[in-house]
Amino acid sequence: MDSPRDTRVPDDWPTACEVGVAGNGILDFPHVNHAARAVTTTFHACSRYRRTADDDQKEAPVNGSLPATPHPATDVLDHGWLAGQLELARRYYGQAPGRVLGTVWWYSASSVLVGQPLHGLLAGSPVDPSLDAVILRILPDGRFLDAWSNRPLDGGLPEFGRRLHDALEAAVRAVAAVSGARQPALWAVATDSIASRLLQAGQADGDVQRAVQLAAALAEAVGGELPTPRFARVGPHLVVRRASCCLIDRTPRGTTCAACPGQHPEERERRIRELLG
Repeated sequence: MDSPRDTRVPDDWPTACEVGVAGNGILDFPHVNHAARAVTTTFHACSRYRRTADDDQKEAPVNGSLPATPHPATDVLDHGWLAGQLELARRYYGQAPGRVLGTVWWYSASSVLVGQPLHGLLAGSPVDPSLDAVILRILPDGRFLDAWSNRPLDGGLPEFGRRLHDALEAAVRAVAAVSGARQPALWAVATDSIASRLLQAGQADGDVQRAVQLAAALAEAVGGELPTPRFARVGPHLVVRRASCCLIDRTPRGTTCAACPGQHPEERERRIRELLG
């Protein structure tokens, strides 16, 4: 049985506004996720982790010279490679069940996989989200720096949705097979990544309403197992109403995210309001 959720945060725990994503490598990370007051599902996870003696060696440098290695996104389908990534996750987050590490890893991976293609789609310059079109950049400790596709895509939203479905379906199957995580839970993570990334892109472009509308239309185009992205107002702020739990609070380094759907709704709203001010 999983341990109870712990939302207590000791004073000596530094904020970790990421779940396996190197924040300093994300374009406009401080502006989009702090100044713009977005609660996204990955970049502003609002989890905290215990700093250990060797964290200075684990943490990526913040001077912009991050030692990332490019990988074709099709590596996600290689069970041996994926098992190695989950072992890196175990070293970074601590000992945890495979399904937990797989979910935390997929929370990061899915957000990075869809980020740049979704921003291009919103901007009217779509690129192919297929796994064989995307390159991932991964740090030595297993965290993701970014990803990109340089393959232009014709066919509008229907074709983009079809290709995104194929990419997500293949990746979800692989992660589930290697980690033991349930496929519906991984699909829920994917929809939260889509919602977060589109909200982030809409804020950056100054057109949040269009981003929200695109999220619903894209979910319909993807179809299948993907839940519809959801959003909610918390005071003056539009936030993602999450469908998934990243499970980072099931690792030794994590506690429950402010926006976690596993909390009582009133507690979740209180924590989000406290976070956003």
